[in-house]
Amino acid sequence: MLLVLFRSQALHAAGRQLAALTESLDETEVARAWLEARGGPTTPSSPAAYTLDVLAFASLPIQLACQICHDSDLREPPELCEELVAALEGSQVLEHAGRALVLLLTRLRGLCARPGQGLTALEYVTSNAALTLTELKILYDEYAAKDEDGGNGPSFKQLAERLRLTASGACARHAALCLGLAVLCDADGGPAYGMPPELLAALPKDDAESNTGRRMCRLATWRLMGIPDMLHLEKAPPPGRHAALALLMRVGWLAVASARELTSGVRGVSPQSGGAASGTGTGAGSGSPRGHVPAGTLRRVVREELVYMVGHRSLTGAFFLLPSLPDGTPEAVSRAAAATQDWWQLAVGVATHLLPYSAAGSQLPVLGKVLHLSQSRGLAYCGALSLPAVPPPAVAAALTAGLLPCLERLMRGAGRDPRGPEATVLRNLACADDPAETTGFWPYLAPLLAYGDPRQAAALLATLSKLLRTVDPQAFFGDPWVPEHDTHHCFLSAAASVVVALCENPETGPDAAAAAAGPDAAAAVDGPPLSHASQQLGRLLSFAACQLLPELSRTILKAIQLPMVGHTLYPGPLLRLLRCIPPLADRCTPRAPARSGSGHETGHETGHEAGADGGKDGGENNVGVVVTDGIVPAGGPDDGGWRALLLEGLGAVPLLDALVRVVPRTSGATIEGRSFLRLTIAGCCAVAEVAMGLVWPVSEAAAGPSGQPHPYGGLAAAAAAGNDVSEAAPVWESTPTTVTSALGAAAPAGPSDASRAGSRTPSPLPWRPELLRRAAAELRACGEPDVASDAEGLAVYLEGAGGGGFEGLWRPRLEAESLASALPPPAEARRLLPSRCANPTCANLEGDSEADLALKACARCGSVGYCCRPCQLEHWRAGHKGACGRERGEGAKGGEP
Repeated sequence: MLLVLFRSQALHAAGRQLAALTESLDETEVARAWLEARGGPTTPSSPAAYTLDVLAFASLPIQLACQICHDSDLREPPELCEELVAALEGSQVLEHAGRALVLLLTRLRGLCARPGQGLTALEYVTSNAALTLTELKILYDEYAAKDEDGGNGPSFKQLAERLRLTASGACARHAALCLGLAVLCDADGGPAYGMPPELLAALPKDDAESNTGRRMCRLATWRLMGIPDMLHLEKAPPPGRHAALALLMRVGWLAVASARELTSGVRGVSPQSGGAASGTGTGAGSGSPRGHVPAGTLRRVVREELVYMVGHRSLTGAFFLLPSLPDGTPEAVSRAAAATQDWWQLAVGVATHLLPYSAAGSQLPVLGKVLHLSQSRGLAYCGALSLPAVPPPAVAAALTAGLLPCLERLMRGAGRDPRGPEATVLRNLACADDPAETTGFWPYLAPLLAYGDPRQAAALLATLSKLLRTVDPQAFFGDPWVPEHDTHHCFLSAAASVVVALCENPETGPDAAAAAAGPDAAAAVDGPPLSHASQQLGRLLSFAACQLLPELSRTILKAIQLPMVGHTLYPGPLLRLLRCIPPLADRCTPRAPARSGSGHETGHETGHEAGADGGKDGGENNVGVVVTDGIVPAGGPDDGGWRALLLEGLGAVPLLDALVRVVPRTSGATIEGRSFLRLTIAGCCAVAEVAMGLVWPVSEAAAGPSGQPHPYGGLAAAAAAGNDVSEAAPVWESTPTTVTSALGAAAPAGPSDASRAGSRTPSPLPWRPELLRRAAAELRACGEPDVASDAEGLAVYLEGAGGGGFEGLWRPRLEAESLASALPPPAEARRLLPSRCANPTCANLEGDSEADLALKACARCGSVGYCCRPCQLEHWRAGHKGACGRERGEGAKGGEP
């Protein structure tokens, strides 16, 4: 039916009728139309009444056609859409309708409905016009985002561009902006930007279709949305880019202020009474952004069901009008930076106050993508040790606006409701650059951590660790892996993308960092070797290792132990966790002395790693290893907590044991299977040295293949040379009780005891040598002979059966330096957020930030605090009962705390 209507040139006829009728309108005819609409004397031949009928006829079929053409699964544009665009282009009915509306409204001279008088036919027509514009804008957005070429006909993008040009003509644009501006001025009492007072007085404001108090009626809200819809369609808005941006920001802040008052009404302050929410809640710095509406000053409040739509469309429209941050004059740069900061303040306000009022299909994914700080992505690839001191302007603007606490609020909301609006926004934000893999979140997050408030950044990472505790282990068996659509996949991918940064090469030249940061930050490169941003990012990465690695390990271990027969575990997070094990083990094991003139290989004892910035780490070895008399302790009291993190926190030994048991079901023929086998063997070799507590004297006799001292001393060098090391006695260090328990065996005897007994020291590691040999065979078959030799050598060592067994224990040390080697120890990093709930399995996500959780001290010992009663009971039953009694000198007592 609609195809027939459009092909019959009915819209062409309507356009011609409107062009002719607007020339004959005068006040008498308009007044007569008013009487007809109010039930007064009628004149069927009235030109004004007929004009209203033609306007209604023109708008309704356009709306219906747009709604029918909305289908995201279409492979080519429907015929109806082609006919609609052709009819709009040929008839110019939108232009004629816009002109007729403005003329009718101007000549009414205030005859629009007053409160309690109902609605006129003209006001219904104006609202229908706004709805028509909204439908056209939605169709344009949908088609402009499609990549299909359209087959033999026009493509989606071609139709979208034709639709945009037709809908944003001069008369249609003027009508939409006038109608929306009248509603806006009535709601917030702001300026009319030079609109003639007589026109402003004649335009309809709030239709008062029912007794809604201060709440804006639905039809007036649709007219208000005509402002962002039209400015979004017009790529070069006639008011000027800056004026259009200011207008959109003002509409967006009206929505944010309305949401605050609506929320206050839910909490007991009615928006009809003029009560206002306390505070702006935007996270902004000092000063109010342009367009910001002070609390309690609204005359009208946008309705609950439409307030999110108003704010979202204003925010996204303003995003496309943001000026680029140029290299021009300081004044231009300052204006652009101020506009960017204003936009980020509005974005934080929308994400904070409007999300509770969003509904399904309200383009939440678009909000996640516009919140993605794409301008700073290059900083993450410059190297954590090469960050400039000055953040890029876009990053500085986002942080000043409060993006870090806003992001944590989104994360906590997603954890509370994985299907809620916060989860939808977070998924699209975290996967904006990389929808399928696990690398997308770190480039976004790294600049925020480096330049943001360190306590807020640490709280965000602590929240991310709590999100891992909410993950269902069965999520690893999701097929396909879709972080963009599955919240638990998103949590795992985000955490994996952060921890894998530990394995990155930290040494990237400062020139790359300056290029990514822009010209304003280039001067910072000539300063100290290690900027404050690099130091802060290093501390936060160490904190992230403490928070995320144990939770990721526990979740993966639970998934491996599930009886998921016939299902394949997605390897992404697992492989990234395995990549972190050798760098962590490297921090627990001996370090070779430096070659002459090289400060980097001694644990970064010179330059910036020795505290060249003059901070609190100055004069200390950042690695935390002390070398005395040629002996390097492994995992001793000065390792800063790395050994405990690896063996107790991450649980590397039982995790690798579970993975070794998966070897018989793993094929090296696939890329994922080969990577799994290679990384598992590398992890076993690295952890074996740490878990066994081996300490080797560093001597010139223990030279490696390159002629320099072997990283693991004389015994390892002998093994590398093929000598028999089965009977050699290592220098054992006592193994902590908790680690011994995890290994399932007592600590090995000391070297003197072992040598006097003439027997080999049994290995406390539970890994089965026959499975390691099976992994070696699989690796050798797929072209990995070196790693296969490592697996065989480790199997020989675990059996104590002969020489060559230590070669695999030092091979990972010959790889490139990782970022983990430059990080401060966990003991220092944990001080970033010292006040935490004592329950290690706490998953309380109430509140906006982990840093703001109120803790209540244990009533018995007072030495630990809890965020809630369930956490206190859980921790009491898990072991605090005995510790609490010992601290009080009373022993373990029964009962609850």
